Amino acid sequence: MSRIQRGYEDRFRALLRRARARQLERGVQWLVAKAQRLSASDGMLLADALAQVCEHLATRKPLRQSASQPTPALFLCDAGLGGLARWLRAAGYDAAWQPDIADDELLRQARALPATVLTTDGMLMERRLLRDRIMPAFWLPPTLSIREQLALVFREFGLTVRGLSAAG
Repeated sequence: MSRIQRGYEDRFRALLRRARARQLERGVQWLVAKAQRLSASDGMLLADALAQVCEHLATRKPLRQSASQPTPALFLCDAGLGGLARWLRAAGYDAAWQPDIADDELLRQARALPATVLTTDGMLMERRLLRDRIMPAFWLPPTLSIREQLALVFREFGLTVRGLSAAG
């Protein structure tokens, strides 16, 4: 199984938990099978089919993030998300990024600050601190464009573009 598929399975689990699904693993397997059928029937890459199934699921009304969840004070982006960090800052959010930051250092900084980790690294999400939700983190599919990453983060955390005060 690929890292991308594993990442989507984790994302499906999170969405199904939010919907309070009773048979979590069965639901995850059903969604993966749906993506596999879509991939075969439409001749698309499995990663693209998984993204399409995930997008469809995440935009369903009962699964949208509730506005009551507090907005993270700081996002820490992994080494591959420099563009996303820039766009988050442009939208008025505090987002930090360092090129070539090691996973251990990223987690150390996130814990010290505290910050929500944004990553495309499925292996990083398997680390105990993130897997067991000791630290807040969000996995983004590595196949997404920066625009798609930004839209996903906005939807997941209920963000809106923050107004800039007019200089007078």
